[in-house]
Amino acid sequence: MGGTVVKGKWKWMLILAEVTGLLLGATSCTETGEPCRGILYRVTGGKNEMMILGSIHVGNERMAHFDGTLQQALKKADCFVFECDTASQEAQAVIAEMMAAEQPLGELLTAETYALLEQTAQKCGISMDRLNAFRPWAVTSALSSQAAAAELGTRSARSALQQGVEERVRKYVGEKPIHYLETAREQLEVLDGFSPALQDAMVKSVCQQILNPEETGSTLAQWPDWWAEGETEPFIHAYEAENDFAEPALTEEYHQGLITLRNRRMAEGLRVLLEQDEGEKIFATVGLLHLVLPEESVLRELEAMGYQVEQVKE
Repeated sequence: MGGTVVKGKWKWMLILAEVTGLLLGATSCTETGEPCRGILYRVTGGKNEMMILGSIHVGNERMAHFDGTLQQALKKADCFVFECDTASQEAQAVIAEMMAAEQPLGELLTAETYALLEQTAQKCGISMDRLNAFRPWAVTSALSSQAAAAELGTRSARSALQQGVEERVRKYVGEKPIHYLETAREQLEVLDGFSPALQDAMVKSVCQQILNPEETGSTLAQWPDWWAEGETEPFIHAYEAENDFAEPALTEEYHQGLITLRNRRMAEGLRVLLEQDEGEKIFATVGLLHLVLPEESVLRELEAMGYQVEQVKE
């Protein structure tokens, strides 16, 4: 590996972990311990009032107990919004189809990256036959979730995902309506459309993170505390510090696909919900990276549409 340090774990965990979560399902989690404020926003100026909670897709027990303000917002909601339908039979079929490999990884990755992947598989106790069943971006997602579990101190990747924000919010839904901002196909087409060079860089990055965790400068272990305290600035700084996992043209391709274009799509979906019917209280859960970046976010898109956005501090 020539001593090269490749960063970017912050991005993998905030975005790609949701893809692995598509196939893992959920279980209920108890709420105990110190209350969490979370990163919560109020959007007004439309026919309906909307609360938007910033999500991190993996977590641990520090995030288990929501404070009174967040619990009240959840209980008062008339309907819920999530990024993507991942549970229906149709969605599961799409996910399985799109994650399945069309070619062996050895034909898609550079020799250097494939060798790193073999080392990583051996370290993680995963057979290469299993990894070869998936496309490169799906391999990145699965390995990232496993690395996250180790860093967060959870039992497994499944456990880390089940303790993420979305799964904790879902326990409040009950029989209330659910809306989605993307389909599984729309979400995965972004990843599947990445250039071969970018997908190779993604696999290489996560392999280096697993093989040499002490060199990555990852802040993942601190995320639950940041989120619990409602702190956005540390996440912004972490993104800026860990945004060099590949050459600039590739990181820009990544950002445009997973952030810029999806921000616009999700903001338009939220706008429709803000203006349909009247007098509803809507609770939306959106990946944190789509909310906190100061220059480019779903919240900035909503403000440009004429809505008022404020972070709920109390």
